[in-house]
Amino acid sequence: MAQLPQDYDSARANIFTDSKVDTLIRQHGSSPRFVYGPLVLPTVLKYYTDSPKSYPMEKYMTKATLHGYELYQIAEKSVPVIARSANPDAIVKGMVVFNLGDSERNDISELEICLKHLEAVQVEIECMAGKKPKRFVDAGTFVWSGSVDGLIRMYSASWDPTSFVNSSFYRNIRLSVNRSSKDTEGS
Repeated sequence: MAQLPQDYDSARANIFTDSKVDTLIRQHGSSPRFVYGPLVLPTVLKYYTDSPKSYPMEKYMTKATLHGYELYQIAEKSVPVIARSANPDAIVKGMVVFNLGDSERNDISELEICLKHLEAVQVEIECMAGKKPKRFVDAGTFVWSGSVDGLIRMYSASWDPTSFVNSSFYRNIRLSVNRSSKDTEGS
């Protein structure tokens, strides 16, 4: 099995304090984004938001759980979409991304909006050194707009990025981010 990217592992290892979460939410005055497909990979997120390779995207990400939704695919081996579930115990595991400015949120919208719509949700995250080990955070996420008829239910709470990371598409994204024109020597 191939190793997953170090920045992804770092993002998954993040557990913020309650006060850090409050600070991250206040910084841009808008809700973070819950992501569940290729955007859980910090390098992919940097690529689609045109962030410089030196930007530590993974430091603003943490694991999150969305209740009442399920993962689907449009076609076999395609990236996932989510839809509301009739099962209140259904969950989707992904990442919540803080510290996104208007430009970055707009970039994500342009990528995701085609067959989906932005929905306000609450995601559950782990916290450390707080009164409670978990808390809910208001976030925006992109949800399938049509009927789930014809979609393939994934029967998993989370998307496995392994195949995607081993694809030529991901390698090209990684190379593009590494050549980012926004990065300059000596900065």
